[in-house]
Amino acid sequence: MVKPPFVLDFGGAWLDEPPDYPSEILAEWEAKKREQFEDRWPDVVAIRHTFRGFCIYISDVNPGNIRFRD
Repeated sequence: MVKPPFVLDFGGAWLDEPPDYPSEILAEWEAKKREQFEDRWPDVVAIRHTFRGFCIYISDVNPGNIRFRD
């Protein structure tokens, strides 16, 4: 069992290279995620950026997989 903060569920993760999605799909995805995370979206972007530094590209981000302390 884990308590917030955490990042879980790497079912939608790629190693070494990001997935090749069309720009329209990426724009829709980002709009949906911005809505889900609201003011925390910049934090989610920072988390994804940190994982990219390890060549891990996560796309399955949702409030159940990335939880903050507050």
